[in-house]
Formats: sequence, C-alpha cells, structure tokens
Amino acid sequence: MGRTPSWVETALIMVPPGLFEIFPRWFIPRRRLPITGMMTLARTTLTLLVLLAPLAASRAVGPQDELAFPPGLEATAVDRPAAAPASMAFVSVAHIFFAHDKAELDARARRILDAVAQRVRHHSTVNRVLVLGHADEVGARDYNYGLADRRAAVVMDYLREKGVPAALFRSTGLGEDRPIDEAWTREGRRRNRHVEIYLIQSSPLAPF
Repeated sequence: MGRTPSWVETALIMVPPGLFEIFPRWFIPRRRLPITGMMTLARTTLTLLVLLAPLAASRAVGPQDELAFPPGLEATAVDRPAAAPASMAFVSVAHIFFAHDKAELDARARRILDAVAQRVRHHSTVNRVLVLGHADEVGARDYNYGLADRRAAVVMDYLREKGVPAALFRSTGLGEDRPIDEAWTREGRRRNRHVEIYLIQSSPLAPF
C-alpha cells in the first residue's frame, strides 16, 4: 500500500553529498517525544532545512512531486510530467529481512542485494540510495536502535562491495518505531526485523 515519505526520509534526501557527514543526526528522534518536544524538534528541523536549501536545490525533491512507496521487491517508478525537469522518483526496491537479534545477511538477502547493486551500477540516473534499518520490539529501545543501525550498515557494506559508490548512500536506524506489521505475533515480529532500500532517481527504472 502506498505511503508518503516521513520527514526523516525527506530530510535525508535533501542533504547534498558532502554535507551529510556534518549534518547533525540529532534531529532524528531516538524515542517518542511529548507534543511540545515534537513541535520544538519540527521547528529546529525546518530551520536547518531552510538553511541548507540553497545548497540542496539542485537535488531536492520539489514540493509538487507526489512520492510513492510501492510494496514488495519490484521497482515501480512514479510517472512525472515531461515539463518538470527537476522531478524525482522515490522507488522502493527491496526489503531485507533478518533473524532475531542478528545483523547478518542470508543467501536470499545477498541475491536480492546483487540485483539492487546491478541496477544502480547500470543506471546513472540514480541520485541516492536510502537505507533504513529496523528492529522488532523485543529488547531495550536503545539496543534496538543500535541493532537497526548495524543492519543498515551491513546492507550498505555489501552494496559497496558490489560496486555501488559510497557517495550515493544515506542511512539511519529507526529501531522499533516504524513497524510494518503487528508486534504481538511471531510472523509480525519477523517482518519488522528488516532493512528498507529506496532509490531516488531522475528517470524511471524498469521493474526487477
């Protein structure tokens, strides 16, 4: 089912290459905040993005763009009007699943990542590879953030080994805060232990 990107994902996309390393990551909340805290955080984030806007203008996703997240492992580009040269497609290409409390890739995950790497290498229109790590709700919240970070890192390391340029990557670990399934069943928790991979590109990709 389609959804629009969160403000975290949008902020990560807008940061141009070279600035991500100095762009403060504390704007990504590590735990749920009260409403006053969220308002302050939102104002701070907006201020930072405004300051970065002149540097990010050539790569930022325009407000007129409707971003979509197709489900599954198939890359489906979002149609764009021909008269909008700055438009970008935000494409979901893979979900990589992990065993409980693990950050290792199995054979199926490596096959999926091989296909992703091949697509990125052969399409110069890919401007970003966004990697978002997740964990289930078992264990302490701070531990799950670290586990989600490690899962995102192992995916990026594998893609780099397969020839994807390091400068394309943007990543973060979202811990247990963005589940894609229910947390009270074994199957739901299994699905929540995953890494999402999105490509931000300036022209459509053929489906996998």
